[in-house]
Amino acid sequence: MGSEILYIRDERGEFIPADGEAVVAAAKAHLSRRVRRGATLSSPGSVREYLAVKLGALDYEVFGLILVDARHRVLEYVELFRGTIDGASVHPREVVKLVIEKGASAVVAVHNHPSGVKVRIPRDGERGFHGNVNRDSRGS
Repeated sequence: MGSEILYIRDERGEFIPADGEAVVAAAKAHLSRRVRRGATLSSPGSVREYLAVKLGALDYEVFGLILVDARHRVLEYVELFRGTIDGASVHPREVVKLVIEKGASAVVAVHNHPSGVKVRIPRDGERGFHGNVNRDSRGS
């Protein structure tokens, strides 16, 4: 954007020039109206919009679920596990338990990367995977 000026309405309904924070707040309010309970998540784009509202400003990692019905309408978003900026522990039995408990027909598993790093780095004491998957029985 060049020198465009964006406007928002003030409390009296008058248009006023908006600063960056006001534009972001207005965009979040608009998106949150579009992704309320019952909204249909019918495409990757609609899921992306939903998650932008839910996870966009977080500075810690989460693992969550978007629980949906048979028509892909949102039943509920649940943040199951919360971690630090670079990790979150996930317990599969809790995921399954919640999906059954809420009666969801489908689920979208969600995990963010607030640090921007998308490659898992082994922690101290973890060996990670070191090997060649194509090795034959002779070890070559």
